[in-house]
Amino acid sequence: MGHDRHSNEAQEGKTRMKKPLTGRWLWWGPAFAVVGLLVLFSLLIAFSLLIALIYRDTQDERRDGLIQDILWLEQTLRLHFQSHQDWAAAIAQDLARDNINAVHFKSAARLLLRENRELVQVDYLDPKHQLIWHVSRVSDEVTANDSASEFAQQDALDSGRKMRGAAYSILYSPIHKRPLVDMVMPMYRHGEYAGTVRLTYALNGLLYHHVPWWIAQKYQISIVNLDGAVLASKFNIGERAAALSHEIDFTPPGHGLRLRATAYRVGLGLSLPLLGGGMLLSLVFLLLSLWRVRQHIRHRQQVEAHLRAEMELRAAIEDTMQNGLLVLDEQGRIVRVNRALGDMLGYSQTELIGDAPPYRFVHPEQYPAWHSALNAIQAGEVPKFGFELRCQHRQGEALDIRLYAAPLPPQSRGRGVWLASCYDITELKRKREAIQLAHSRLENTARLVALGEMASSLAHELNQPLAAITTYSKGSLRLLEQEAGHTKLREPLEKMVAQSQRAADMIRGIRGFVKKRAPRLQLSEPARVIQSALTLTHSLLTERKVQVDTRLDAVPALEMDPVLIEQVLVNLLRNAIDAVSATAQQERRVHVASYVEADHWRVEVADNGPGLSTEARQQLFTPFFTSKEEGMGMGLNICRSIIEHHRGQFALYDLDCLPNCGLGGACFYFTLPLQANTTEPCQSTATAC
Repeated sequence: MGHDRHSNEAQEGKTRMKKPLTGRWLWWGPAFAVVGLLVLFSLLIAFSLLIALIYRDTQDERRDGLIQDILWLEQTLRLHFQSHQDWAAAIAQDLARDNINAVHFKSAARLLLRENRELVQVDYLDPKHQLIWHVSRVSDEVTANDSASEFAQQDALDSGRKMRGAAYSILYSPIHKRPLVDMVMPMYRHGEYAGTVRLTYALNGLLYHHVPWWIAQKYQISIVNLDGAVLASKFNIGERAAALSHEIDFTPPGHGLRLRATAYRVGLGLSLPLLGGGMLLSLVFLLLSLWRVRQHIRHRQQVEAHLRAEMELRAAIEDTMQNGLLVLDEQGRIVRVNRALGDMLGYSQTELIGDAPPYRFVHPEQYPAWHSALNAIQAGEVPKFGFELRCQHRQGEALDIRLYAAPLPPQSRGRGVWLASCYDITELKRKREAIQLAHSRLENTARLVALGEMASSLAHELNQPLAAITTYSKGSLRLLEQEAGHTKLREPLEKMVAQSQRAADMIRGIRGFVKKRAPRLQLSEPARVIQSALTLTHSLLTERKVQVDTRLDAVPALEMDPVLIEQVLVNLLRNAIDAVSATAQQERRVHVASYVEADHWRVEVADNGPGLSTEARQQLFTPFFTSKEEGMGMGLNICRSIIEHHRGQFALYDLDCLPNCGLGGACFYFTLPLQANTTEPCQSTATAC
């Protein structure tokens, strides 16, 4: 037993000795590989930079030489043209002084042609540009030209005459297809134009005879136009697309002609041997590095395979969960999240990892609540039912979540200290609020039903006293008619009868409205209805010191219930008076306007009061909602129902589209159809344009 125990201890000791050795080799293996790769990359970068520098210096040197050579050639050709201009000017001067005849002119021209092989012909033309003397290299016959060539020649003659000096023609090709250019020198006798001396050049001959051999053996010299098309060249050799070249203006003769020099070949110099040797050394070092790395990878693959399996299992478990998970460090920074949390908030896992308080998914108004929750988590004071917090989706939508948190075990912490889980309770809260709203609406409906029953009962009970008042008033009027001397009582009694009848009609209208029957429509004058409403509110307007402005369009009689429409107007006027009375401004104004439009009659009531808030506009027609301390919240709702039963529309103008009557406060309007119809009642909106 003792021997076995000592053997086991020795075996464990050997194992403990092997573990540091294996770990040491695992550390040195990647170090050798990294050093090898760094050396390899350094060599490759050094070789690449060396080749690039050599190639760039070579190209710069060749480009500088090319530019110097083509500038020298262009200057040489310019001096050559200048010498011909001097010759033509001397001949033109002799012709103007009659110091030369045809024989002398032709002799001088033949000598010029013999010494300058690029010249094709020399001509002398009269003031009408008719040929007088002609000397050609081949014969003295005039070369036949096409219309384009004649236009180019004529244009050069006109240019020289206008410039009173040497001028060059544009490039043209006569029948023999050789590209030619004319140089003309006008002649003047006693200040009058007396003719022209013209020299014709062949561009191919110009390059062939005046480009020296030491330039021609290095470059392809050609004359091109602005589009790059080759017009003439020293030799008919095709140019390579990537060859080194340079162009300059070829003036004279000008007219868009350019002189181009293209190099024949591009050499690499010492770059190729250096590149080959560097690549060979790099390959040898790479093989040695790969052999050492291969030994290290064999052992590492086994460890990575086991770790990968564990990570995939953990990731699969996290991704299958429907609630969001996040790991926090001591400062509250997010260390890890699962896919469900990213889907819940609209962010990717990469965007969330590393996010620190205040988090990007928290609205600034919710910072205090989250700060308190994080402090409670760090203090270990997590409630039993977690924290109810609000987040913001990436698209801006608000989310309500319930957050639970627990500390991680010390051996599993790593960088994370707290594990938190989030549940989306937004839909649950919405359902709860919907149930509460349904209960509230049910209560409002019950109140509306009770209010309808009370209105019906009041209408029934008030009819009898009103009928008695009407009867007594009419009886008093009949007694007054029989007795004289009571004229002052007649007018009050008549008004009492009218008001009692009006009250009875109003009560009948409201009772009929509660019973959901159609209003009693009759032809009524709209202006009289508006005037009656203003009369009823006259005392209140005078008491509150409110100024009323009216603008009423003429309108024929309409089918309406005048009592109910008058009540709508009175309600709107009273609301406007209350609104302007609540302000401290000295001028209190109410504006009443009516318009006749295409198919309806529109009435607007506006004031210069404080207006309505956004919340009040949204709940304007909600039953029992009111902004007055003594209000019931039913006036506007009843007005809208009356107008809709008249097949009209009742609404409040929006702030952004007030009409001309807008005074800065609220502006209500309603419409009535101009012609009767049997359609269903219109549906009004809270605000309208």
